[in-house]
Amino acid sequence: AKKKEKEAAAAEKKAQKQAAKAEKAKKEKKPGKLKTFLSDDKSKKVPMKVIVIFVLLVATIVAVIVILSNLYNNKTTMRNFNASYAVGNYIEAYNLIAGLDGLNEEEKLMLNKARILADLQNKKQEYDTFMKSKDYQNALDSLIVAVGRYNENLEDAKELGVNAEYNGIESMIVGQLMDQFGMTDEEAKQLYEIKGRTKYTITLNEKLKALGMDKSDSNN
Repeated sequence: AKKKEKEAAAAEKKAQKQAAKAEKAKKEKKPGKLKTFLSDDKSKKVPMKVIVIFVLLVATIVAVIVILSNLYNNKTTMRNFNASYAVGNYIEAYNLIAGLDGLNEEEKLMLNKARILADLQNKKQEYDTFMKSKDYQNALDSLIVAVGRYNENLEDAKELGVNAEYNGIESMIVGQLMDQFGMTDEEAKQLYEIKGRTKYTITLNEKLKALGMDKSDSNN
């Protein structure tokens, strides 16, 4: 009888332990369903100072690359400029570096030289184009304007040290004036100084008509 009582007591004690264990498990706090990566991340965080230094380093490297690239491009452009300028293609030379950033003082001087020469050369090219299409009025106008600008900018050309090149272009213009229209540079200068576009155009057309080169003739 005593043995059975002991066994019953042991069974009851075991049942009480299991019940207590189950109750404890119920009371334990369950983890939330929405755990973020950062809350679970146990890795060592990178200090903000290190991140800032890294960003600044990358920005500096990019800036250096951009500067070196611009310097290389500018050097290449200046070589092309010098080549065009050397053969007397002042329009192309000017267009190559007009608006280019980072020019030094010597390069700015070359730009101004090309600009004044290109302005006169451009009028000569306009004349050539108009003559090919037998547009004598605009052809003569281009030469007259060229003579006028030559006289206006001659002192600037001398200051820039390009008066020899400037005079060379002007000589070609004056030669075409005389050969094609029988007009001297002095006559062209007088026409250029006429005030009022209407009066200027009438005078121009009278000159062309006398030469048999007015609009009616140019269209035949």
